[in-house]
Amino acid sequence: MTVTQEPQRVQPFSSPLFGDKTMVQLEIFGRVWPGLLDTGSEISILPSKVLLQAKADGVDIDNEVAEYPIDNATQVCDASGSRMSFFTTVDVNIRERDGTCAVMNKMYVSKSGEDLVIIGTNVLPRLGYQLVRETERKGEHRSSSSANESPTQQRNCYAAVVAQRAYIAPGAVGWVRLNVCAEKQNWMLNTSVAMIHTGICRADEKGVVEIPVVNRTQEPAVFRTGEVVGTWEKEVEHWREAEVKDLPPGVVTLHTARDAAERLSKLRELLAGNPKDGQLKAELWPIIKENNKVFAVEDEELTQTNLVQHEIDTGDTLPIRQRTRPVPLGTRQEFKEILNGLLDRGIIRESNSPWASPVVLVKKKDGSLRVCVDYRELNKHTKQDAYPLPAIDVMLQSLQGKKVFTTLDLCSGYWQIPLSDDAKAKSAFTTSEGLFEFTVLPFELSTSPAEFQRLMDLVMGERKNKEVFVYIDDILIATETEERHYEVLTEVLKALHSANLKLKPQKCVYGARDRFPGTPRGW
Repeated sequence: MTVTQEPQRVQPFSSPLFGDKTMVQLEIFGRVWPGLLDTGSEISILPSKVLLQAKADGVDIDNEVAEYPIDNATQVCDASGSRMSFFTTVDVNIRERDGTCAVMNKMYVSKSGEDLVIIGTNVLPRLGYQLVRETERKGEHRSSSSANESPTQQRNCYAAVVAQRAYIAPGAVGWVRLNVCAEKQNWMLNTSVAMIHTGICRADEKGVVEIPVVNRTQEPAVFRTGEVVGTWEKEVEHWREAEVKDLPPGVVTLHTARDAAERLSKLRELLAGNPKDGQLKAELWPIIKENNKVFAVEDEELTQTNLVQHEIDTGDTLPIRQRTRPVPLGTRQEFKEILNGLLDRGIIRESNSPWASPVVLVKKKDGSLRVCVDYRELNKHTKQDAYPLPAIDVMLQSLQGKKVFTTLDLCSGYWQIPLSDDAKAKSAFTTSEGLFEFTVLPFELSTSPAEFQRLMDLVMGERKNKEVFVYIDDILIATETEERHYEVLTEVLKALHSANLKLKPQKCVYGARDRFPGTPRGW
């Protein structure tokens, strides 16, 4: 076979048959190991010898190294196409010996006895390496590239990409890991996926943000590695801190004593603020006044039902104890205030449990903190509840002919279900302020949605799916006439009161004719 090249493309000298290895010295667990920068490898590989040596040096591998199961659905092959075999995957802190750059990344642990660490393309950019092709017109190339940047890039926005495949079962709570730029700062997440909420997040030392996600659908939710779910924005000058004057008039006031008359007045004010016209129908007030105890006008009025106690069935699993995650210095005071508030309300209590799950701090859009507990390990060993959640499309079909609608929202719904003593111990979470446990059902347990749906179906009884529709903590009353609507509303309020459940008045809308859950503006 003859190969023909254009004369102007022929270089005067041929390349050597063998090139140099791109080797670096890497510091891992206090020892120096040879590292190969491999731009042809999509993964990074850590010899098992490194872990064995670290253990011999006194490193507590079991507690200091996070281990992750290998995704068997993904095949890893070598250059010849043969499938490679590994022990596991771990998080390892890598530092170049002659530099200051250190990164924490996932690596496959090989079964070979060699000591060469392979640094693939998942780590190379984070160590500052990139593949650059020299051109004769570098200046023009850069200028052209800059001119063709998208508006998103020019605004310092970056794609929010799923770092690790996540599977969330129907009705379950899960966590999605998103990659962020290596800079440790606040980022605004603008999502394009309904299940993931927009908000302000802060990356951990690995450059990753973990987002809690609730799958309220009937289908499994799968977030694939590399999937783009939104954008990160870092131009903080576009954000504005919330001020007191920005708070809506319906915000519940804490620690304020009211007599019965003041309480009723406040309740009426909160309910009247929900309709578009700002008015509460005169026919509704007598019904609400008679059943006013079912509303939590103040947070301290939240109660727990006496119908069920939630159990966390872990079978023969030994207590799971995870390490405490550090709280940033700038947020410690706010974190303490949140814990003290939960303690004062009896939502949590101090614990001496052998179980311990870590907390995750997430910044909300208004700048305040949301405290979440990472129960992923506990959920893995919990017997799942198969109780079904309602099908939204079936609900919508049942609304044909209905003309009057009321939406009711339970106040911190899950917190109205108490935990058994055994479940309280298993709900324990570890913080920089000590060990605490929940006395009520936490939001992050995988069995929480099914437990609450079962309770609501029990409370609504035969009313369910006729003129009353319930999806976890959201209640829809739909009737053909106003007269019938008032009758059903009275029955529902009395049923909730009998179950010792509380509604949040700020989110209850009565007698609407143009809006109901199931529309794009509703559920």
